[in-house]
Amino acid sequence: MRKWLIILGLFVLILLGGSFAAWLARGSILQSVLKSSCNDRNLACEVETVDFELDQIVLTGLTVDDLNGAPIATGRIRVDLSWPSLFSPDITGVTIDDDPVLNVSFDGQDISFGSLQLKDLTGSGGGGSGTIPPITVESLDLTVRTPAGNLLGQVSGQGEWPTQGQLSITLTPTELAQDGHQLSLAAGTVDISLAEDRVNGAVDLRVTRARLYDRDAQDIHLLGTLTDGDQPFIEWSLSADRLAEMARFEAVDINSSGRLDLFRRPSQTDRTWLDLIAHVDASLQAGSAQILDYRVEKLSTLAEAERSTPDDRFDLASEIIFTDGQTPFGSLQSGSLTFDGEFDPDIASLRGQGGGLATNIAASPDMAAMIKSLIPATPPFSAHGQQLREALARAISGFSVGGDFSLSFGTQTPLTLAITGPVALKAESGANILLTPTDETSPIILRENSIEMVGLASMSGGGFPSAAANLRRLIVNPGKTQVQAGGLELQSWTAEDVTLSAALTSLEIDYATSSGLQLQGDGEIGIDGPITGVSLQAGRLFGSLSAAHGPSGWRAQTYNSPCIGIEFNTIALPGDIQIGETALRLCPPDGRLLSIVGGDPIGTLNLGQATFPITGKALQADLELIGGVLDWRAGPNLDIAISAEELHLPATIDGRSLRIDSSDPQLQLTLSDTPSIAAQLNQTHLSGALVPARIDLAGLRLDSQITESGFDGTAIGSSVRISDIREDPLYEPLTGTFEARFRNAEMTLSGPLQLAGTGTHAADVEAQIDLRRLNGTASVRTPLLIFQENGLQPRDLTDRVRGLLTNARGSLQAQADFNIVSGKLSGTSRFTVRDLGFDTLRLGPVDGVNGRLYFDDIVGITTPPGQTVTIGRIDPGVVLTDGELQFQILEGQKARLEAAEWPFAGGRLFVEPTLWTIAGTTDTINVKAEQIELSDLVEALNVPDLQAEGTISGTFPIELRSGNTYIRQARFAVDEKGGTLRYTGSALNSVGGGNEIVSDAFRALQDLQYTVLELGLDGNLLGEISLQVLLLGKNPDVLSGAEFEFDVTIDSKLAQLLQAGQRATSSEWLAEAVATQVREGSSPQE
Repeated sequence: MRKWLIILGLFVLILLGGSFAAWLARGSILQSVLKSSCNDRNLACEVETVDFELDQIVLTGLTVDDLNGAPIATGRIRVDLSWPSLFSPDITGVTIDDDPVLNVSFDGQDISFGSLQLKDLTGSGGGGSGTIPPITVESLDLTVRTPAGNLLGQVSGQGEWPTQGQLSITLTPTELAQDGHQLSLAAGTVDISLAEDRVNGAVDLRVTRARLYDRDAQDIHLLGTLTDGDQPFIEWSLSADRLAEMARFEAVDINSSGRLDLFRRPSQTDRTWLDLIAHVDASLQAGSAQILDYRVEKLSTLAEAERSTPDDRFDLASEIIFTDGQTPFGSLQSGSLTFDGEFDPDIASLRGQGGGLATNIAASPDMAAMIKSLIPATPPFSAHGQQLREALARAISGFSVGGDFSLSFGTQTPLTLAITGPVALKAESGANILLTPTDETSPIILRENSIEMVGLASMSGGGFPSAAANLRRLIVNPGKTQVQAGGLELQSWTAEDVTLSAALTSLEIDYATSSGLQLQGDGEIGIDGPITGVSLQAGRLFGSLSAAHGPSGWRAQTYNSPCIGIEFNTIALPGDIQIGETALRLCPPDGRLLSIVGGDPIGTLNLGQATFPITGKALQADLELIGGVLDWRAGPNLDIAISAEELHLPATIDGRSLRIDSSDPQLQLTLSDTPSIAAQLNQTHLSGALVPARIDLAGLRLDSQITESGFDGTAIGSSVRISDIREDPLYEPLTGTFEARFRNAEMTLSGPLQLAGTGTHAADVEAQIDLRRLNGTASVRTPLLIFQENGLQPRDLTDRVRGLLTNARGSLQAQADFNIVSGKLSGTSRFTVRDLGFDTLRLGPVDGVNGRLYFDDIVGITTPPGQTVTIGRIDPGVVLTDGELQFQILEGQKARLEAAEWPFAGGRLFVEPTLWTIAGTTDTINVKAEQIELSDLVEALNVPDLQAEGTISGTFPIELRSGNTYIRQARFAVDEKGGTLRYTGSALNSVGGGNEIVSDAFRALQDLQYTVLELGLDGNLLGEISLQVLLLGKNPDVLSGAEFEFDVTIDSKLAQLLQAGQRATSSEWLAEAVATQVREGSSPQE
C-alpha cells in the first residue's frame, strides 16, 4: 500500500510541475503531460478534469492502470501548493476523497497490484526524488480478485502517510465459486500502525474453504502479531482441518504455534528473508501428513534454532515422533528421532548426531522383490536359492532396529549416515542377524548411493541356514555388491532332498547387475541327493574354484591349481542306467571347468574314439564315435551333447534293424524320468528293415523319447534324396524336406517333393506307415505342373514315358493314392491335362490336348478303357484340328486306340481301332476320309489360282516307322456328282511354249467341268512321295466342249515343298507338270 501511495505522490508531483510550466494552457497541457509520464512508466493514466489554481490543483476522475486491470481509481484529488520562490512551488499536502478504489489480485499463492507482486513492493523509495508530501486517505474500497470471484473489503485510516498513521482492513464475509474454484471467507481483519518508522500489526483470518487451482484448504484460522522494537518478533498460531496441494502434499488436523525473533536490520541489502531470522521456536502437530509418497500418522515435531548474527550458523535441536509410517520402500509401526546439530544456510549444510528407533518395519513388495533378486535361484540349486529368498522375505516383513547415529549432508557434502555400536536385527520370523564391529570402525555406514558393512556376521533361525563369516568388507551400491570374507562355514543345509555344506577358508563375492555374480573360494563343497536328473550319493567337490554368473549364465574355472577333484559313491541315471563309484581328477582345458548358460552348468570333455553301449526299454544300440567331444549341461535334467567326426549307430528297435551312418553328427541325450534322444546328422545314409527306400540326407534332425510303450519322436530331414529300389525305377530321383512323427512303431510323414534333376516342386507327400509290419497308406498331390520348352518335361517325372511325351507344353495336375501292404506298393491316380502339347517321333507334334485320365494301377501305369481326351491339333504330315481320342493305356507300354475323329475340309477323318506300341518303332494306323470338300481342301492347302468344287472320299493307311510317316497306297475319288475345277494362274502363258495343244489344255482348265477325279498318294510325308492325279472333264468354251483327260504323276519331296512355302506363292510347279503331260501325248478326246 505504501508503494502505491508513493507512486501516486510522484505522479502528482510530476503533474504539478508540468501544470506550473504551462500555466496559460493549463488544462489540456496538464492532461497531455500526465499521459506522457504514465506511458514512460508503462502505465495508462486518465483524468477527466483538471482545475489549476495558484494554491491548489484539483484532479477529478483519475485512474492509473498497468494494462492488467485498474489498481487505483479515485473520484477527487486535491494537491495543496506553497510558493517559496516564484518558479519553485512546494506540495504541502495531498488529500484523496470521494471513495477511491484499490484493486488487488490473489491467485492462491501471490498477491499482486496489477502486474506488480507484493514481494516486489519492498524498499523505501518509489524511484523518484524529493520528499514525499503528507498524504491523507480516510477510506477506500478494496477489491481482491481471485479465481473464485471478487472479494470485497473496506480500508479505513487516519494520519498522514508515510510518516505516521493507522490503517484497518476489513474483508466482507462471502461465498465465491467460479470455474471450479471456491473461496469461502468467514472473517478477516488486518490492523497496521506506523509511528516513528516502526510498524506493528495484527492479523485475524478465518477461511472456511479455499480451493484455488491445485491447492485446497479447509477451516483455516490464523492469528498473528508483528511487534516492532529493538528486537522485532512475530508470534503466530495456526489451525486447519486440511491443507493440500494436489499429488504433492496433504496434512489434516493441523495445529502450529511459535515465535520468530528477527534482526532489527539486515547487515546487507541483498540478504534473503532467512537472514532476518535470529531465533525460532516452533511446534507442529498433525493428525496425518503426506509429502509425495511418504505418509505418517500422529505427527508431532518440536524444533528450535538460534544464532547471534546473520553471518552465524544455526544451532539446532529437534524431535520428531510419528506412527504408522508409509514409504515407497515399506512401512513401520512407529518411529522416533532426535537430532542435535548445526545448520549453515549459506551452503545449506546440516551435521550432527542423534538417535532413532523404528519398530515393526516391513519392506514393500517392490523393495522385497529387489532384495530377493540379489539372491540367485538357478539350477542346480534353485531350491536352496528359493529357500533363502523366502527366509529373507519373512525376515523383512516384520523387524525392529534402533541405535545411535551421526549425520551430515549439504550442497557441498554428500549424505553420510553412520551407525555406531553393534547392530542386531531381530525379526518376528525368528531370524537373527548380528553384526559386531571388530575395531573402532562403524559396522554400518550409509551414504547417498552405498551401504558399507564390516565385522563378524552370523545368521540363524527363521528359515536361514546356520552360517558364520568373518566379514572383512561388504559394500552395496546401486546395482553392485562386493563381499570379502576371511572364512565361511555353512552347516548342512537341505532343500528338496538335496543337502549342501561348505567349509571355505576364503570367499570373495562381487555382484553387479551389468556383469552378474562372481565368486572365488578355497575349500570344499558337499552335495548329496537328486540333482539335474541324476542321483548323487556322498558327492564332494574340492579345490580352488572361481565362478561367475552374468547375463549369459554361469561359468567356473580353477585357480591356484589346474585341477579339481570330484568324488561320489554312485550316480543313478534315469532309464535303468547307473554309473558306479567314481573318483575323478578333472583338468579342463585352460582351467575352464564349466560355464553356466541360462542358469545351467555346462562343461566340455574330449572323447576321442569311443563306443557307448546304450540300453533301455525296446532299445539296444552301440554308439561309435570317431573324434568325439562331450558337452554336458546340468539343469533340471542331465543333458549330454556329443559331437564327432563320424557316427555309426547299429540299433534294434522292437526287434527291427536300423542303421545310421553319418558325418559330423551331433547327438543330445537327456537323462530324466523319460529319457530322450535328439540328433542333428549331416550327410547321412539310412538303411535297414525300417527304411523302405534308398534314402540319403544332407541333414536330419531327430527329437525323440523312449517311453514304456516304445519310441516316440519327430524327425525333420532336409535335402532328402529318395531313389526307387526297383531295377526299373517307377520314378526319377526326388528331393525334399520331410517331417516325420513317430509314435511307438507308427510313422506319419509329410513334406514337399522336388525333382532332383530340375528342382521343380513336383508334389506334396503324406504317409502313415506301420514300421513293424510295413503297412500303411500314402498320397501324392502335385501342384499345377506347367510343361514348356527348356523347362519341365514328362521325362523329368518318370523315364517310363520317354518316347510318348517329349517336348511337352501345357499343364498337368495329378493325385495318387497308395496302399502299402507288407512293403508292397499299389495305388490309383487321376490326371488332369489342360492345353497339353508334345512331340513324338512317329506322330509328330500334338497340341491342345485336354481331358482327365484315371489310372486304376498307377504303379503299372494302366488305365481302364474309355479314357477320353480332345486334341486341338496334330500334324503327322497333314494338320488335323479339333479331334477327339478314346484310348486305354496298358502297363505304360502300349495304348489301345479305341476311337479317333477329326473334322477336315468340310468332311471328317477317323481312325480305325488299333493297338499302338508306345515305345515301339513301327505301327500302322488306318485313316478314313469322308465327304472332303475340295474347295475347303484347296483353301486348307492354300493353293493359289485354283478353285475347285465337289467332294472326295477315301482311305490312307499311315505307317509310323523310325520317326517317319509313310502313306501307303492312299486312294481318293470324287463322289458321283462330279464337280468344277478352275485354274487361272499366270503360268498359262509361260509354260505353253507356243504349243497349241498345251494352250487348249490350259484354256480348258480355266473352267473344267469334271466327271472323274481320282487322287493317289504313296511315300514318305517327310521325304519322297508320289502324287497321282486322274482328271476327266470338259470346258464348253474350248473346242466346242470336247473332253480333256489329265493323268499327272508328280514325284517330289512334298513336305519340303510345303514347308518352303512354295504352295503359298506360286503354282508354276503344277502348271509345268500339266504341260509336260500334254506334250508327252495326252490330248483332248474327240
